[in-house]
Amino acid sequence: MMSDEILIDVRGLQKHFPIRGGLMGSTGTIKAVDGVNIYIRKGETLGLVGESGCGKTTTGRCILHLTKPTGGNIYWKMPADIRSKLIELEAELAKLPEGNGRRKSPEQKRIEGEIDEIRKRYSLEKQPSESLRMMRKNMQIVFQDPYSSLSPRMLIKDIVSEPLLIHGIMKGEELKEYVRSLIETVGLNPEHLYRYPHEFSGGQRQRIGVARALALNPELVVLDEPTSALDVSVQAQILNMLNDLQSRFGLTYLFISHDLSSVRYMCDRVAVMYLGKIVELAPKTELFERPLHPYTEALLSVIPIPDPKAQKNKLTLSGEIPSPANPPSGCRFHTRCKYREERCEREEPPLMDIGGEHLVACHRASAK
Repeated sequence: MMSDEILIDVRGLQKHFPIRGGLMGSTGTIKAVDGVNIYIRKGETLGLVGESGCGKTTTGRCILHLTKPTGGNIYWKMPADIRSKLIELEAELAKLPEGNGRRKSPEQKRIEGEIDEIRKRYSLEKQPSESLRMMRKNMQIVFQDPYSSLSPRMLIKDIVSEPLLIHGIMKGEELKEYVRSLIETVGLNPEHLYRYPHEFSGGQRQRIGVARALALNPELVVLDEPTSALDVSVQAQILNMLNDLQSRFGLTYLFISHDLSSVRYMCDRVAVMYLGKIVELAPKTELFERPLHPYTEALLSVIPIPDPKAQKNKLTLSGEIPSPANPPSGCRFHTRCKYREERCEREEPPLMDIGGEHLVACHRASAK
């Protein structure tokens, strides 16, 4: 059951990849993730959607520190009062005039010192490696491809028990019994433990991946397109299983997908990502019934309708997706937007709260 407690709070997340080559070595930067702000409540499923290459998977990997972020902070289990204080301090700091060179005013030093103290306690970026290693037990991932995410040389019992052995949590008969119960929890049989991954179907392999993710009893699970490589009938089975596991173990999900039908079934809130930035974030029902960003409208317009006689107006986006190495100035979507205005080319719209947890980054939508 979803609570009001925020489990993880991502603020200003960035991940830039250098483009290497030529005589000068580095020739540019790919801004895969460029200032993402999202939070996930305990017990909630937050959907992250967008076209391929928009930065969804990179965002998920950065949150888990499988990929080291370039900038920003990821706060883990920060109390509500501390979070409110941090937001106030950051707002105060932004209002202060810029210092002269490297000299900072006493007020600026005070605010920065208080922000640093909060980050040392709750930001994953500020944790020593051993503390981060212990915290990562609470954050696991289910990968997109069930064929490449399991070692072909290991028995299933070894794949599922490996996280427990690495962290020194269990061993011996206790470990064997626990792994057996995990396999049964995801709908497989105990005899499957003594087989290799190539002996299973795609859906069964994904169940094994889920069992491995659950082994350490995590609180947050990143589901990186967990059904995109599976048949439609198997997709439904996996999604139902994930819902059941969430109810049973109180899990929190970041559900990354390009399948909006699955997102509508699974998620409580949905964040829409375009070219490294969040362009709209809203409760599921409101986003699907009243999308405000033109990009969201286009994504929703192509959802298949299970009725061959039904008519639907599909919004075709003009132009190509810009390169993340050289994103457009102003609004990044303006090169493909039919509503673009002159200011869209020079002013980047902020992600504004227009009420009811509905955030949108669009000059036209925020003016309504």
